[in-house]
Amino acid sequence: METKVREEVVSVMLSEILEENGVPNVSLLLIKKVPDIYALVRGVRIIIETKEEGQRKDLITQLEERINKNLCDLAVGLEYPTKITVGPLAPPTPKEVRSRLLKTDMTAICMAHGASEARQILGETQVRSQELPEFLATVSGQAMPESEMGPAIEKVREAITEFSRSLATLPNAEALARSIKEELEIGEE
Repeated sequence: METKVREEVVSVMLSEILEENGVPNVSLLLIKKVPDIYALVRGVRIIIETKEEGQRKDLITQLEERINKNLCDLAVGLEYPTKITVGPLAPPTPKEVRSRLLKTDMTAICMAHGASEARQILGETQVRSQELPEFLATVSGQAMPESEMGPAIEKVREAITEFSRSLATLPNAEALARSIKEELEIGEE
């Protein structure tokens, strides 16, 4: 009879491996209904969810929810093989799970914001845990496609203008609003 460890053990071990490989992150498994791992890579908010093979539909649903609720800019799902979590007589220890993670390919599925809904980027990619820092850096650059940069910049510009207008009741409001707007727009050049 095979026995298994829970998904949480995989996520915690993966979080530790990421940290050791230069990706600061937070494993949030102790709080219900939150992502497995949260990281910030190159200014992009990334949520990493883990699921065992055979749970892809649930994994994709989870990734879409994270994006649609704007909890992140990029949601990465890692589908790991069952062999990582099973033992013949007893569940593997966390150390054994970690060792297996380092030797085994996982399937990565990445979702980002689209024009109206979450969209998959890169397709499915095979990746090992120690390759994740480079992989995350690569996909973080694709979180927002060039075609959506213009509208995003325009939204920021509109927000700056609206904020400047809201300062109208303050003393020296016009000069203050103009100064703030000019400072914020310097970064666009």
